[in-house]
Amino acid sequence: MHDSDQRDRRPPNRREPRHCHCAGHRAILVFGSSSDPTIKAALTWTLARTNVQHKVYYTNATADNPKVPKPANNGWIGVRTPGDQVGKTSDLGQQISDCCFFEEILVMAHGSHAGLNKFLSKTLGQLIQTRPVRKLSVWTCKTATDLFPNDGTNRKYYEKICGLLQPKACPCNCDLNLCDGRCLDPDGAARPGYKCPSTAETSKLYLAAWQDVTTGGNTRHIAAKLGIVPGAPGGQVFTSPDGRVREVTISADGRSVMNLVTGADVFAGIRVRADPGLSHPNPAAANSLNAAWRLAAARAVPPAALHGYTGPIATECVNKEGCLFNTN
Repeated sequence: MHDSDQRDRRPPNRREPRHCHCAGHRAILVFGSSSDPTIKAALTWTLARTNVQHKVYYTNATADNPKVPKPANNGWIGVRTPGDQVGKTSDLGQQISDCCFFEEILVMAHGSHAGLNKFLSKTLGQLIQTRPVRKLSVWTCKTATDLFPNDGTNRKYYEKICGLLQPKACPCNCDLNLCDGRCLDPDGAARPGYKCPSTAETSKLYLAAWQDVTTGGNTRHIAAKLGIVPGAPGGQVFTSPDGRVREVTISADGRSVMNLVTGADVFAGIRVRADPGLSHPNPAAANSLNAAWRLAAARAVPPAALHGYTGPIATECVNKEGCLFNTN
């Protein structure tokens, strides 16, 4: 990248949809030192999001030390266990009992952050647990030469990240074959047609793409930077050199297909804008991607250790309406 809150933990009240656990939430995870201007801007922007239920900050991706917003929302405090011990990501994942799936997750960090690939392919699953995730956006620079299929070194990271997103049914037992699966969206609304995920859907992963640059009569494909401009007009804060990112679509059978898209909605309706200033200053000297990296597809491989969802379980649906309207 270039330049949770503490929620109500009471059992859900079926008569008050605001507290129903059948909901899709948003989450933002930021990695890096707050002394870095870009990371500081990302943290400030994250704290200001009123439509994001879970916000987590890591000073070091290689250490499992999650922090969440302070009650006053003016800084960050370490996660604690119910026994008041220092909490890890798995503890935080177990404390999230007010949603059964993630509609969107955004990860922001510098592409050079040590241990980030390992975090994305393993530790992130301890926050997600067995919840479905409809969209994950990894907002870090130059991942086109770092996270891609069919590479002997980092292929395992790419495939495990895709594995986290393999479509699955909600662990709350809201079986769409038995009920309508109605639920709250991340904005707290019960809008028509919004349902718990199912294996009939696909999930999306967004990653930095590449620029097609002509030098010396030859076209080179250069791993692209990504940007964040917190004060951008209309809130469209995310940028890439040409407005493109990689969109990976993951199916329930593990197949993943990668395409380049322009102006993608990567998080909460924010679409990627073009910023030519992010272009490589000397493309002739930059590392380029070969065709196998750019065009390959792969199969998602779920991470070995996924924690179990600990939220409420649906036992009955009245009139097949879904748990949101269950009055028992």
